[in-house]
Amino acid sequence: MPRRAASGSPAPPPLRSAAPRGPWSSFLVIGALILVLSVVAGIPVALGPPLSIGGIVSGVGGVLIAVLGGVLGFLLLLAGISWMVVQRRRTA
Repeated sequence: MPRRAASGSPAPPPLRSAAPRGPWSSFLVIGALILVLSVVAGIPVALGPPLSIGGIVSGVGGVLIAVLGGVLGFLLLLAGISWMVVQRRRTA
């Protein structure tokens, strides 16, 4: 039976939190609260360690080297398969 308010109308459902649930939920809520309060107070906020240009360039360079290495490996794979097919046709 639903609860009744003092006026006799049904009471509204209990409020539920929209906060994320899980092991990190309290950290996320506290972090969001600190961010909001800092912005309201006009305090500059740093959300991570400072980044240097060298760190950014080395990170992007590492990703590019990995992608280019993968492309080179795939091209070598195609060249090896085509060379194998040509060699089989010559001996057959």
